[in-house]
Amino acid sequence: MKQKYGPWLFLIAFYIAAILGVGLILAFIVGVYTGLAGGTGIFQASSFFRTTGDILFFMGMIVLTFGAFLEFFVKARSPSIGRTMMLPHELWSRRFALQDKDREVARMDDDTSGGWILIAIGIITIIISAAFAYISMK
Repeated sequence: MKQKYGPWLFLIAFYIAAILGVGLILAFIVGVYTGLAGGTGIFQASSFFRTTGDILFFMGMIVLTFGAFLEFFVKARSPSIGRTMMLPHELWSRRFALQDKDREVARMDDDTSGGWILIAIGIITIIISAAFAYISMK
């Protein structure tokens, strides 16, 4: 079980950490900009959690929507669109499989797609944004 689901869970955790990092950096930049524009100083910490929650919500909805489109196109048996929308980890696994000259491993499997992974990442990101919104209400 660990070998079967371990890489997928690691992938989800890595993408969520990357999204959270980008969201925090964007929230800090927005905080610095609004602090300098408002004349209250370089950073307003009071609105940081609300801004972070908003940014993470928008990023989560974009990822969720992209995952739904990917899952729809793959399930609609449109492999050409599914291949153009492949996730980066699938491209890397394909590249390394081609280097090993194992053509069967490199073939894109129709039963597995990155759509559900993106949907899970979007949902978890939205839950994290709700946690930031809850913190900002206190």
